[in-house]
Amino acid sequence: ATGAPTNTAVAAAEVSGAGSAADAGSSVGAAAAMLSAETESTAALVSEKPLGVRRLPVLGEMIKVEIEESGVVAWREAEVRQVLLSGDRFYVCVGGDEDFIECYSLDDEWKEWRRTGRVSDLSKREISQVQETEYLSKLRGYSYRRLKWMCASEIEADGPLSANVLKKFEKRLLACEAVDQSYLKHTEVERVIHHRHSRGVLEYMIKPKGLPYSECSWERLSQLLEPEAQAAIKRYHEASSLDSAALIKPAARVASVWTKAGAPVEV
Repeated sequence: ATGAPTNTAVAAAEVSGAGSAADAGSSVGAAAAMLSAETESTAALVSEKPLGVRRLPVLGEMIKVEIEESGVVAWREAEVRQVLLSGDRFYVCVGGDEDFIECYSLDDEWKEWRRTGRVSDLSKREISQVQETEYLSKLRGYSYRRLKWMCASEIEADGPLSANVLKKFEKRLLACEAVDQSYLKHTEVERVIHHRHSRGVLEYMIKPKGLPYSECSWERLSQLLEPEAQAAIKRYHEASSLDSAALIKPAARVASVWTKAGAPVEV
């Protein structure tokens, strides 16, 4: 695992794409229009939810969040300060209070937060930006080719084993030990063992370099574009006398007679 602070500007750019903040504001206008008159009670959430593709808010977008103060639940305005693409989460500053920072996820929409259709201009003023350290993690049961950036809370939520791994890694960082980069060689393909079509997608079982055969994994052809991976696939095709072009489209499966309803089956 490798610790690194997230980049607020980059994360926001990836979310918003080539459009400007104003474009993002207009795209969420439909959601705000479907709400009835603004109200500070939870009754506003009873209105119909907008249909369409769900997306994370963009940096600077103004939203309403549900806040409980002195036993009273109210909806307060908040400004998106950071967007984390991994985990579909984002941080907001509530009510302009730089010390009042809350975290929400995309799944919380219409439950704990809702859109207003407005985007503020962060470039015209000084603001405090939220930063959270993320760790490059190998997921259990997946190859090193599928590493994922995760924050500490996500790793600890996986259980005591993952939390212990994180604790040991942080101790090494505090001791100023260099981050072990040896995992990079495990992302390389040593050889291809087999192939299959999973849901119409061509996959290869690969053996990663420097790891035993027990660490073999199925990887899609679209994820094996590196020169060494393509060379390993070519060697596999030649050794197995396979036609590369024929593998792109899987052969149609012929239904066996015993799979038909009412056919006798011998076990």
